[in-house]
Parts: sequence; C-alpha cells; structure tokens
Amino acid sequence: MAFNMNDIKEALEKDNIQWSGHILTKMQQRGIKIKDIINCLSNGKIIEYYEDDYPYPSCLVLGSIDDNKSIHVVCALEGDNIWMITAYYPAKSEWLDDFSKANLTKGRVNHIVDLGEGIIIIKNVPANICNQCGGYYLDTKTALEIETMVDEIRKNKAEVFIVNYDEMVA
Repeated sequence: MAFNMNDIKEALEKDNIQWSGHILTKMQQRGIKIKDIINCLSNGKIIEYYEDDYPYPSCLVLGSIDDNKSIHVVCALEGDNIWMITAYYPAKSEWLDDFSKANLTKGRVNHIVDLGEGIIIIKNVPANICNQCGGYYLDTKTALEIETMVDEIRKNKAEVFIVNYDEMVA
C-alpha cells in the first residue's frame, strides 16, 4: 500500500482533511464527534487496506475514544489530503474480540462474473462470509473449481449463464 499511519498523521497535522457528506451524516446519526475521528487517526492502527477503492485507495483504522470504546474509521489519502469516508462503532457480533478482524461465518453465496459480453452466475458457492461487510472468501479448492467452471462456460458464448455449484462439481 502506498500510505501508512505516519502519512495519515502528517495530513492531520497539516489540517488537510476533506469530510464527505456521508461521514458527517453517519457521525451525527451515531453520536461520533470530529474529535473522536481525529483521536482514532492519531492513535489508531490500520487493520485493512482497500487498494481498489475509488477514487482513491483507502484503509480501515481501528482506534478508541475517550471511554476506551473501539471505533473504526475508513479514510483515503491522495496527495496531501486525507479523505474521510465513514466511521462507526464496530459491533461485537461482527468482529473478533479485539475488533481488528472481521468475524466470518460459513455459508453459501452467488458468485457473479461479469465478462463484459456476458454474465455468469454460479449459485450456492460455499464461502466464508464477513458479517460486517458481506464480502466473501473461498478456499483454494473452491476457487480452482470456479476457475474451471468459468473457463468451460465461456466457451458457450451465452449472454447469461446460471449454474448451481453443487451440480457442477458433482
């Protein structure tokens, strides 16, 4: 990743902060104060990077506020500016005890592949699903099976192709 906590602190010290309307609304709804965000970013740690975020890569920072309550802040850096995206109090049911790793649940998802010229929907794929964001993770065996399926389905040149994972790997 192109930035770290020192870069975030430098932008804070220069007061090069851009507050999105989204974060301000969410902060007001959740009772989070600007001083809480500043404190989190001054004393927190980056626990996740989102390198593909648009318009700038961003990160999730874990910090705490005055009463030792954990807080998460998502922000991005571009040039000398820090862009505030959102902030929330992490829920115990969605994160591990130290709030630094999302709690994952085993389940099934629909994996969608947009090829430009067509869409493949693979239903009922076994996955570990993040309780916080809904993102999902596949083990290597499943990812390889999906790769093989997509390669085979691509040959059909159908505009929309829907398959059931369990039936395809049987």
